[in-house]
Amino acid sequence: MLSTLNPLSGAGDVDPSSLLSQLDDETLTRLGLERSPNEVRQVFEMLPKLMSLPEEDRRAVLPRDAEQELLTGLAELQSAMATAGDFVGGVLKRSGSPELEIALEKGVLTVDSAGFRSEMQTEDQIEWYAARLRSALGNPVDTLLLDERTVKFLQDMDVDAPAETVRDRATRAAAGSGLLERLPTFPDAAMNDVLEVRDALAEGRSRYRVAVKRLAAELSSTALDETLPAEIDEVWRDEVRPTLLDMQKTVRASSLARGTARRLASDYKSLLTGGTLIVAIENLAQLSPTTTGSIAVGTNIAWQATAEVLHARSEVRKRDLVYLLDVHRRLGGAAL
Repeated sequence: MLSTLNPLSGAGDVDPSSLLSQLDDETLTRLGLERSPNEVRQVFEMLPKLMSLPEEDRRAVLPRDAEQELLTGLAELQSAMATAGDFVGGVLKRSGSPELEIALEKGVLTVDSAGFRSEMQTEDQIEWYAARLRSALGNPVDTLLLDERTVKFLQDMDVDAPAETVRDRATRAAAGSGLLERLPTFPDAAMNDVLEVRDALAEGRSRYRVAVKRLAAELSSTALDETLPAEIDEVWRDEVRPTLLDMQKTVRASSLARGTARRLASDYKSLLTGGTLIVAIENLAQLSPTTTGSIAVGTNIAWQATAEVLHARSEVRKRDLVYLLDVHRRLGGAAL
Protein backbone atom coordinates (compact mmCIF):
# COMPACT_ATOMS: atom_id res chain seq x y z
CA MET A 1 0.00 0.00 0.00
CA LEU A 2 2.82 2.37 0.89
CA SER A 3 4.67 1.65 -2.34
CA THR A 4 1.73 2.97 -4.36
CA LEU A 5 2.27 6.37 -2.69
CA ASN A 6 5.96 6.62 -3.54
CA PRO A 7 5.47 8.24 -6.98
CA LEU A 8 3.68 11.17 -5.33
CA SER A 9 6.13 11.67 -2.45
CA GLY A 10 8.17 14.31 -4.31
CA ALA A 11 5.30 15.86 -6.22
CA GLY A 12 5.95 19.35 -4.86
CA ASP A 13 9.57 19.36 -6.03
CA VAL A 14 9.06 18.85 -9.79
CA ASP A 15 6.89 20.47 -12.42
CA PRO A 16 3.62 18.71 -13.33
CA SER A 17 4.80 17.87 -16.85
CA SER A 18 7.82 15.93 -15.62
CA LEU A 19 5.88 14.26 -12.81
CA LEU A 20 2.89 13.13 -14.85
CA SER A 21 5.12 11.68 -17.55
CA GLN A 22 6.75 9.46 -14.89
CA LEU A 23 3.61 8.17 -13.19
CA ASP A 24 2.24 4.72 -13.97
CA ASP A 25 -1.28 4.12 -15.27
CA GLU A 26 -2.66 3.16 -11.86
CA THR A 27 -1.41 6.32 -10.18
CA LEU A 28 -2.61 8.57 -13.01
CA THR A 29 -6.06 7.00 -12.84
CA ARG A 30 -6.08 7.51 -9.06
CA LEU A 31 -5.52 11.25 -9.60
CA GLY A 32 -9.01 11.48 -11.07
CA LEU A 33 -8.01 12.93 -14.48
CA GLU A 34 -10.77 12.85 -17.07
CA ARG A 35 -8.64 11.50 -19.92
CA SER A 36 -6.95 8.12 -20.16
CA PRO A 37 -3.33 7.80 -18.92
CA ASN A 38 -2.00 7.55 -22.49
CA GLU A 39 -3.84 10.70 -23.58
CA VAL A 40 -2.52 12.57 -20.53
CA ARG A 41 1.05 11.54 -21.33
CA GLN A 42 0.68 12.61 -24.96
CA VAL A 43 -0.57 16.04 -23.92
CA PHE A 44 2.28 16.60 -21.51
CA GLU A 45 4.87 15.30 -23.94
CA MET A 46 3.62 17.70 -26.61
CA LEU A 47 3.12 20.70 -24.31
CA PRO A 48 6.80 21.78 -23.86
CA LYS A 49 7.35 21.68 -27.63
CA LEU A 50 4.19 23.66 -28.23
CA MET A 51 5.07 26.34 -25.68
CA SER A 52 8.54 26.75 -27.19
CA LEU A 53 7.13 27.73 -30.62
CA PRO A 54 7.11 31.38 -31.70
CA GLU A 55 3.86 33.01 -30.67
CA GLU A 56 2.53 33.27 -34.22
CA ASP A 57 3.08 29.57 -34.86
CA ARG A 58 1.69 28.70 -31.44
CA ARG A 59 -1.49 30.70 -32.04
CA ALA A 60 -2.18 28.64 -35.14
CA VAL A 61 -2.86 25.61 -32.96
CA LEU A 62 -3.45 27.14 -29.53
CA PRO A 63 -5.62 30.27 -29.21
CA ARG A 64 -4.70 32.75 -26.49
CA ASP A 65 -7.78 31.96 -24.39
CA ALA A 66 -7.05 28.25 -24.56
CA GLU A 67 -3.41 28.84 -23.60
CA GLN A 68 -4.37 30.96 -20.61
CA GLU A 69 -6.83 28.32 -19.50
CA LEU A 70 -4.15 25.68 -19.87
CA LEU A 71 -1.59 27.68 -17.85
CA THR A 72 -4.15 28.33 -15.11
CA GLY A 73 -4.93 24.62 -15.00
CA LEU A 74 -1.23 23.80 -14.73
CA ALA A 75 -0.77 26.26 -11.86
CA GLU A 76 -3.70 24.72 -10.01
CA LEU A 77 -2.31 21.26 -10.69
CA GLN A 78 1.09 22.31 -9.39
CA SER A 79 -0.48 23.56 -6.16
CA ALA A 80 -2.55 20.39 -5.77
CA MET A 81 0.51 18.24 -6.43
CA ALA A 82 2.54 20.13 -3.83
CA THR A 83 -0.20 19.61 -1.25
CA ALA A 84 -0.46 15.93 -2.15
CA GLY A 85 3.33 15.55 -2.03
CA ASP A 86 3.54 17.06 1.46
CA PHE A 87 0.72 14.82 2.70
CA VAL A 88 2.17 11.66 1.15
CA GLY A 89 5.66 12.50 2.39
CA GLY A 90 4.32 12.79 5.94
CA VAL A 91 2.46 9.48 5.69
CA LEU A 92 5.53 7.68 4.38
CA LYS A 93 7.79 9.13 7.06
CA ARG A 94 5.44 8.28 9.92
CA SER A 95 5.00 4.74 8.63
CA GLY A 96 8.73 4.07 8.49
CA SER A 97 8.63 3.60 4.72
CA PRO A 98 12.02 5.31 4.06
CA GLU A 99 13.71 2.70 6.30
CA LEU A 100 11.90 -0.11 4.49
CA GLU A 101 12.97 1.30 1.12
CA ILE A 102 16.63 1.05 2.20
CA ALA A 103 16.13 -2.61 3.12
CA LEU A 104 14.35 -3.25 -0.20
CA GLU A 105 17.18 -1.65 -2.18
CA LYS A 106 19.73 -3.67 -0.21
CA GLY A 107 17.90 -6.88 -1.12
CA VAL A 108 17.34 -8.09 2.45
CA LEU A 109 13.60 -7.43 2.24
CA THR A 110 11.03 -8.35 -0.39
CA VAL A 111 7.33 -7.53 -0.43
CA ASP A 112 4.82 -10.19 -1.41
CA SER A 113 1.98 -8.23 -2.98
CA ALA A 114 0.70 -10.79 -5.49
CA GLY A 115 -3.03 -10.33 -5.90
CA PHE A 116 -3.22 -7.18 -3.77
CA ARG A 117 -4.85 -4.01 -5.12
CA SER A 118 -5.26 -0.72 -3.28
CA GLU A 119 -8.72 -0.31 -4.81
CA MET A 120 -9.99 -3.44 -3.08
CA GLN A 121 -12.57 -2.96 -0.35
CA THR A 122 -11.15 -3.00 3.17
CA GLU A 123 -12.69 -6.36 4.01
CA ASP A 124 -11.23 -7.83 0.80
CA GLN A 125 -7.78 -6.49 1.70
CA ILE A 126 -8.06 -8.08 5.15
CA GLU A 127 -9.14 -11.37 3.65
CA TRP A 128 -6.21 -11.21 1.19
CA TYR A 129 -3.80 -10.78 4.10
CA ALA A 130 -5.50 -13.56 6.08
CA ALA A 131 -5.12 -15.91 3.13
CA ARG A 132 -1.40 -15.10 2.89
CA LEU A 133 -1.00 -15.84 6.61
CA ARG A 134 -2.87 -19.14 6.34
CA SER A 135 -0.59 -20.13 3.48
CA ALA A 136 2.51 -19.18 5.48
CA LEU A 137 1.33 -21.14 8.52
CA GLY A 138 1.00 -24.21 6.34
CA ASN A 139 4.47 -23.88 4.80
CA PRO A 140 6.92 -26.26 6.54
CA VAL A 141 9.98 -24.72 4.88
CA ASP A 142 9.89 -20.98 5.62
CA THR A 143 10.24 -19.31 9.02
CA LEU A 144 7.56 -16.91 10.21
CA LEU A 145 8.45 -13.76 12.12
CA LEU A 146 5.25 -12.33 13.59
CA ASP A 147 4.73 -9.03 15.37
CA GLU A 148 2.30 -8.67 18.28
CA ARG A 149 -0.45 -7.16 16.13
CA THR A 150 -0.32 -10.06 13.70
CA VAL A 151 -0.45 -12.58 16.55
CA LYS A 152 -3.61 -10.90 17.82
CA PHE A 153 -5.03 -10.90 14.28
CA LEU A 154 -4.34 -14.64 13.95
CA GLN A 155 -6.10 -15.31 17.23
CA ASP A 156 -9.12 -13.34 16.08
CA MET A 157 -9.10 -15.44 12.91
CA ASP A 158 -9.18 -18.59 15.05
CA VAL A 159 -6.79 -20.39 12.67
CA ASP A 160 -5.93 -24.05 13.01
CA ALA A 161 -2.75 -24.77 14.96
CA PRO A 162 0.24 -24.97 12.60
CA ALA A 163 2.57 -27.94 12.39
CA GLU A 164 5.05 -28.28 15.26
CA THR A 165 8.03 -27.49 13.03
CA VAL A 166 6.39 -24.27 11.80
CA ARG A 167 5.50 -23.23 15.35
CA ASP A 168 8.98 -24.00 16.74
CA ARG A 169 10.76 -22.11 13.96
CA ALA A 170 8.51 -19.11 14.47
CA THR A 171 9.11 -19.17 18.23
CA ARG A 172 12.89 -19.23 17.74
CA ALA A 173 12.63 -16.35 15.27
CA ALA A 174 10.56 -14.35 17.76
CA ALA A 175 13.04 -15.05 20.56
CA GLY A 176 16.10 -14.21 18.47
CA SER A 177 14.70 -10.97 17.10
CA GLY A 178 13.09 -10.11 20.44
CA LEU A 179 16.42 -10.15 22.27
CA LEU A 180 17.98 -7.94 19.59
CA GLU A 181 15.09 -5.50 19.91
CA ARG A 182 15.77 -5.20 23.63
CA LEU A 183 19.32 -3.96 23.14
CA PRO A 184 19.36 -0.28 24.20
CA THR A 185 21.03 0.67 20.92
CA PHE A 186 18.66 -1.19 18.63
CA PRO A 187 15.27 0.58 18.59
CA ASP A 188 16.66 3.94 17.44
CA ALA A 189 19.39 2.64 15.16
CA ALA A 190 19.25 3.76 11.53
CA MET A 191 18.51 1.07 8.95
CA ASN A 192 21.83 1.71 7.18
CA ASP A 193 23.70 1.06 10.44
CA VAL A 194 21.71 -2.09 11.17
CA LEU A 195 22.40 -3.50 7.69
CA GLU A 196 26.10 -2.62 7.97
CA VAL A 197 26.32 -4.46 11.30
CA ARG A 198 24.40 -7.39 9.83
CA ASP A 199 27.01 -7.79 7.08
CA ALA A 200 29.99 -7.25 9.38
CA LEU A 201 28.84 -9.81 11.95
CA ALA A 202 27.55 -12.50 9.60
CA GLU A 203 29.88 -15.16 11.04
CA GLY A 204 28.69 -14.59 14.61
CA ARG A 205 25.05 -15.31 13.87
CA SER A 206 25.46 -19.10 13.78
CA ARG A 207 26.62 -19.25 17.42
CA TYR A 208 23.80 -16.88 18.36
CA ARG A 209 21.27 -19.21 16.74
CA VAL A 210 22.50 -22.00 19.02
CA ALA A 211 21.85 -19.80 22.06
CA VAL A 212 18.42 -18.79 20.77
CA LYS A 213 17.47 -22.41 20.15
CA ARG A 214 18.34 -23.23 23.77
CA LEU A 215 16.49 -20.22 25.18
CA ALA A 216 13.42 -20.80 23.00
CA ALA A 217 13.18 -24.40 24.20
CA GLU A 218 12.78 -23.08 27.76
CA LEU A 219 9.82 -20.85 26.87
CA SER A 220 6.32 -22.01 27.71
CA SER A 221 4.73 -19.64 25.16
CA THR A 222 4.91 -20.03 21.38
CA ALA A 223 5.02 -17.48 18.59
CA LEU A 224 1.20 -17.62 18.39
CA ASP A 225 0.70 -16.67 22.05
CA GLU A 226 0.24 -13.10 23.22
CA THR A 227 2.23 -13.97 26.36
CA LEU A 228 5.47 -14.57 24.44
CA PRO A 229 6.78 -10.95 24.62
CA ALA A 230 6.40 -11.01 28.40
CA GLU A 231 8.38 -14.25 28.58
CA ILE A 232 11.12 -12.81 26.38
CA ASP A 233 11.22 -9.79 28.70
CA GLU A 234 11.80 -12.16 31.60
CA VAL A 235 14.57 -14.06 29.79
CA TRP A 236 16.25 -10.77 28.88
CA ARG A 237 16.07 -9.46 32.44
CA ASP A 238 17.03 -12.65 34.30
CA GLU A 239 19.50 -14.35 31.97
CA VAL A 240 20.59 -12.43 28.88
CA ARG A 241 21.31 -8.95 30.24
CA PRO A 242 23.33 -10.23 33.25
CA THR A 243 25.37 -12.40 30.87
CA LEU A 244 26.05 -9.45 28.55
CA LEU A 245 27.02 -7.27 31.51
CA ASP A 246 29.46 -9.93 32.68
CA MET A 247 31.03 -10.18 29.22
CA GLN A 248 31.17 -6.40 28.92
CA LYS A 249 32.93 -6.21 32.28
CA THR A 250 35.47 -8.82 31.15
CA VAL A 251 36.16 -6.95 27.92
CA ARG A 252 36.63 -3.67 29.76
CA ALA A 253 38.99 -5.25 32.28
CA SER A 254 41.05 -6.83 29.52
CA SER A 255 41.20 -3.49 27.71
CA LEU A 256 42.60 -1.88 30.87
CA ALA A 257 45.13 -4.68 31.20
CA ARG A 258 46.19 -4.29 27.60
CA GLY A 259 46.64 -0.55 28.05
CA THR A 260 48.76 -1.18 31.16
CA ALA A 261 50.89 -3.70 29.27
CA ARG A 262 51.52 -1.29 26.43
CA ARG A 263 52.60 1.47 28.78
CA LEU A 264 54.91 -0.84 30.73
CA ALA A 265 56.50 -2.30 27.61
CA SER A 266 57.15 1.08 25.97
CA ASP A 267 58.34 3.16 28.91
CA TYR A 268 61.79 1.65 29.36
CA LYS A 269 63.30 5.09 29.89
CA SER A 270 61.27 5.54 33.04
CA LEU A 271 62.30 2.10 34.30
CA LEU A 272 66.00 2.55 33.51
CA THR A 273 66.22 5.82 35.39
CA GLY A 274 64.52 4.32 38.39
CA GLY A 275 61.49 6.54 37.93
CA THR A 276 58.03 5.57 38.98
CA LEU A 277 55.32 4.44 36.61
CA ILE A 278 51.82 4.94 37.93
CA VAL A 279 49.50 2.21 36.76
CA ALA A 280 47.29 -0.06 38.84
CA ILE A 281 49.80 0.19 41.71
CA GLU A 282 51.30 3.32 43.24
CA ASN A 283 54.97 2.79 42.44
CA LEU A 284 56.38 0.07 40.20
CA ALA A 285 59.93 0.84 41.37
CA GLN A 286 59.00 -0.33 44.86
CA LEU A 287 58.64 -3.88 43.56
CA SER A 288 62.41 -4.23 43.08
CA PRO A 289 65.39 -2.50 44.69
CA THR A 290 67.41 -2.38 41.49
CA THR A 291 66.97 -0.94 38.04
CA THR A 292 67.48 -4.37 36.49
CA GLY A 293 64.84 -5.74 38.76
CA SER A 294 62.49 -2.99 37.69
CA ILE A 295 63.05 -3.84 34.03
CA ALA A 296 62.45 -7.53 34.72
CA VAL A 297 59.32 -6.86 36.73
CA GLY A 298 57.99 -4.38 34.18
CA THR A 299 58.59 -6.72 31.25
CA ASN A 300 57.07 -9.66 33.13
CA ILE A 301 53.93 -7.68 34.04
CA ALA A 302 53.63 -6.47 30.45
CA TRP A 303 53.75 -9.99 29.02
CA GLN A 304 51.46 -11.33 31.74
CA ALA A 305 48.90 -8.60 31.13
CA THR A 306 49.00 -9.25 27.39
CA ALA A 307 48.43 -12.96 27.95
CA GLU A 308 45.51 -12.20 30.26
CA VAL A 309 43.98 -9.95 27.62
CA LEU A 310 44.20 -12.62 24.95
CA HIS A 311 42.78 -15.27 27.28
CA ALA A 312 39.92 -13.05 28.51
CA ARG A 313 38.88 -12.03 25.01
CA SER A 314 39.14 -15.58 23.76
CA GLU A 315 36.81 -16.71 26.53
CA VAL A 316 34.33 -13.95 25.69
CA ARG A 317 34.35 -14.90 22.00
CA LYS A 318 33.29 -18.42 22.95
CA ARG A 319 30.11 -17.26 24.67
CA ASP A 320 26.94 -17.98 22.72
CA LEU A 321 25.46 -14.51 23.31
CA VAL A 322 28.55 -12.56 22.26
CA TYR A 323 26.72 -11.71 19.01
CA LEU A 324 24.32 -9.49 20.97
CA LEU A 325 27.25 -7.74 22.64
CA ASP A 326 28.92 -7.22 19.25
CA VAL A 327 25.73 -5.76 17.76
CA HIS A 328 25.34 -3.43 20.75
CA ARG A 329 28.96 -2.28 20.47
CA ARG A 330 28.88 -1.83 16.69
CA LEU A 331 25.76 0.32 16.98
CA GLY A 332 27.60 2.64 19.35
CA GLY A 333 26.41 1.27 22.68
CA ALA A 334 28.37 1.88 25.86
CA ALA A 335 26.44 0.65 28.92
CA LEU A 336 23.73 -1.97 28.74
